[in-house]
Amino acid sequence: MNEPEQKPKNTPLQAGSGCVGVGVAALFLTLCFAAIGAISGKSNPWIPLTAVGIASTAIGLIAGIPLVRRGREVNRLLQGDGEIASWHYTEYDEEKKPSQVPVVIGEKGIYVDGNYIYWSPKCKLVGLDWDDGVERKMILTYARIGPRNQGAHVGKQTMILPVPHDQIEEAEKGESYLRTLLPRED
Repeated sequence: MNEPEQKPKNTPLQAGSGCVGVGVAALFLTLCFAAIGAISGKSNPWIPLTAVGIASTAIGLIAGIPLVRRGREVNRLLQGDGEIASWHYTEYDEEKKPSQVPVVIGEKGIYVDGNYIYWSPKCKLVGLDWDDGVERKMILTYARIGPRNQGAHVGKQTMILPVPHDQIEEAEKGESYLRTLLPRED
């Protein structure tokens, strides 16, 4: 049979682990540069390389550690911890090959096809609607908020999530939770 294939996705944990790995490698190279400079007795040529190594270590660790934390959140969500609702819909690529796209609504965010949106003061759900066309779709609108604008919406993005007919009850369970996150209208 022609079973839909599941596309492998990069997760924040993989990206974060890569950044931390680069940071650790840079730290190792920094120590090597410093040791070579100390052994040779000529520190001048090794000082710039050591400085580059220290900067690379800092950048790798600063960028990597938050990604590792976010990746752990995604992994926990995908294992069912904090899951509110989940379903899959079928998507077809250019060659008409079907693939299953996962949607997981959790307490702290939503995971869709390898992308994780984490609800926070800087990223808020601002709209939820349904399109009841041929295939029912949940339409989420979220805003990323920038610190310079003192709470003004920097950009709104819309996410359209197809819901198969046999998964509508599960999606409505997710809708009930997501509505609690919407701003209150006074």
